[in-house]
Amino acid sequence: MSKTFEHDGLSDAPTHLWSAPGQKVFERYTLIRQLGKGGMGEVWLARDETLATEVALKLPPAEIQSDSRAIEDLKRETTHSLRLTHKNIVRVHDFVEAPNLAAVSMEYIDGRSLRDSQAGKGPKGVFDIRELEPLVRQLCEALRYAHEEIRVVHRDLKPANIMVDSQGTVKVADFGIARSLADSWGRVSRPGDASGTPCYMSPQQMDGKEPRVTDDVYSLGATLYELLTSTPPFWRGDIAAQVRGAAAPPSMAERRRELDIPQGSLPAQWERTVAACLAKDPSKRPQSVRQVARQLNLMTDAPAKRSRPFWFAAAATLAVCLAILFVLMGPRKRNPPTLPANPGVSTPVPPVQEPVIPAPAPAEAPSKPADPALIPVPPPMPGMESNAAKESRWTNSLGMVFLEVPGTKVYFGVWDVRVQDFRAFVSATGYVATAELYSLGHDRLDQRNDTWERPGFTQGPTHPVCGVSWQDATNFCQWLTQKERKQGWLSPGQFYRLPKDAEWSVAVGLKEPAEGAPKSKHARIDEIDEYPWGRGWPPPSGAGNYAGEEAKDGNWPSGWAVIAGYQDDYARTSPVGSFKANRFGLYDMGGNVWQWCEDYYDGQGGSRVLRGGSWNDDERANLLSSCRRMNRPDYRSVSFGFRCVLAADGTAR
Repeated sequence: MSKTFEHDGLSDAPTHLWSAPGQKVFERYTLIRQLGKGGMGEVWLARDETLATEVALKLPPAEIQSDSRAIEDLKRETTHSLRLTHKNIVRVHDFVEAPNLAAVSMEYIDGRSLRDSQAGKGPKGVFDIRELEPLVRQLCEALRYAHEEIRVVHRDLKPANIMVDSQGTVKVADFGIARSLADSWGRVSRPGDASGTPCYMSPQQMDGKEPRVTDDVYSLGATLYELLTSTPPFWRGDIAAQVRGAAAPPSMAERRRELDIPQGSLPAQWERTVAACLAKDPSKRPQSVRQVARQLNLMTDAPAKRSRPFWFAAAATLAVCLAILFVLMGPRKRNPPTLPANPGVSTPVPPVQEPVIPAPAPAEAPSKPADPALIPVPPPMPGMESNAAKESRWTNSLGMVFLEVPGTKVYFGVWDVRVQDFRAFVSATGYVATAELYSLGHDRLDQRNDTWERPGFTQGPTHPVCGVSWQDATNFCQWLTQKERKQGWLSPGQFYRLPKDAEWSVAVGLKEPAEGAPKSKHARIDEIDEYPWGRGWPPPSGAGNYAGEEAKDGNWPSGWAVIAGYQDDYARTSPVGSFKANRFGLYDMGGNVWQWCEDYYDGQGGSRVLRGGSWNDDERANLLSSCRRMNRPDYRSVSFGFRCVLAADGTAR
């Protein structure tokens, strides 16, 4: 049983028991058991029937469920949390809705919170420093990632939000989610209150000031104080007045004497660092979690660079020479095609990072080209077609080829985004897309520590990148847009994005009604018996890269079927363009990898659409051109990839 301090501040919020074990909710999740219940709602262990896995469902209380503004706030915070992909942060999967009901689906952690672990030690239970060190090291790494790479702060860090699984891995929960719920509940019940749990809040956060990293540093100090003394720094009486006041809390050693806790060894650097974190003036706190970890001797600086041997310098010189030769002899840029205006699509920009952490690094200044002849003439934009001839085929800076597809207002990439294209993105940005990939084993798809670079089988530079999520694909498109606008390849109104579901249908030759969500058009086998190769089953020889007889190797699950008698010579992915293009000149619109589309499956929210089938599909319905698959936008599977389209929003230079 977790101990509860009088300062938790949200315990009077009503809750509502929504369902019982065994009940199916949101047409997708079967409830197993309740994991917790408190002021901010309930958490249930549930089975996601679509993905055949267990998740945690967080259901807000009834008062928030009935407040449309609160639900929109929670949906926005959930969207921000989807960007957090770190081994020490609880993964948020999706925001799900039904009439009068909403919930957040997240990773289920089979473990305990630090508050529960401390409660198990007795009323005066404290952690030993040696026990705490590996946990705090992981906690600091999670916060460092969130602050420095994603640029978000937690704002409700406390022992109850820090989980430890059965393997000893720390998982920080409720980034933004708890804050949103607390904000909404405070607005509904106590207008003017700040979000967070009072005894862990900095004076600035309590006053409602703009969130900063130093607020999380304060909360980290308060958390460590409690874990080492059994109570937070301020825990009785008027907590808010004490937090805002000038007086500092007693040292951890003094608090332990006050509570008659046996005096263990508290290293001086821990006492000093925790006290510094709790400084009332934020300028006197450590300015980053990295600094906190360093002061606790939990993180070392990067090792000094070692001298390079002669052969390394020679190799580097040769590489520079080859690079110069490539620039001098390589292909020159060509103007992108004139694209029709598409007012329904906005120019993509990097997602807004909220809460905003002040003082970001200054933006990189545009580079000046060494040779003006290499910079293309600005392309004609919508409404300016008379200035230049329209091209039906165009090659971009990565060598990706795009073709005009009649019936759409975009240019389609002729093949999937390749390993070499995605590697250029990762190399240029340091983007991490390696967590939680479901790859193939001898019995099923499962997480096996594989990555898009090493998905469990051989991938060459021209194979389609696989094991990437919808978010990864979208971030690639945004990076490529910014890169080529800066370099002069694209005009301000032109941009890359994922294909829309309706555009995909046109590009595979389907004549579907324009209205309706993708879900309503999925795999209508009785009405649209149409495959990428035409009509009829099974596929003719060489139709595409599907699960034929060649797939049955030593790593193919024993219970999985293949297309009887079909063979395509590729057990897994094939290099792009290995099979015949369709009538529009597009390759692999069926087979190789499933490809993410921009749309929501139900047209409203949650899961995104995939089209096209893949190398591990054998079922007839999955290979229909009208087949839509859905999955959450952060899901990475070894059979998922993407292609880009080039679009325009009508903005002229």
